[in-house]
Amino acid sequence: MYKIAESEAIIISFAEHNGSYSAAYKNLFDWCSRINPKVFQNKPVVMLVTSPGPGGAGRVLAATTSAPYFDADLKGSLSIPSFYDNSPFGSDSAYLPLCQMCLKGNAIPTHIFLELNTLISL
Repeated sequence: MYKIAESEAIIISFAEHNGSYSAAYKNLFDWCSRINPKVFQNKPVVMLVTSPGPGGAGRVLAATTSAPYFDADLKGSLSIPSFYDNSPFGSDSAYLPLCQMCLKGNAIPTHIFLELNTLISL
């Protein structure tokens, strides 16, 4: 929780598992919310998700509805469909997290980078 307290903003890149976020995220979040129900500590939050399908794992972003309850200053969310088509890493990279795309700024397809940049700067 101290890492959240020290941060200026939070970017969550969800892994999609059968139409929901992963059990690992759920477990971590549940334990953190027992320590402090205001998990996000009024930090700006952007939630990201992707999948190889055309829906872009948008159902995973249901987590955005509860984010304000946990004290998130939710700036936005982004669902990127068709990971294979939008990935700069090629078709063998379906399991690379979206955050790797963010770290390589110029490797992100321009339209995705611009949308993410807009969300973070809100």
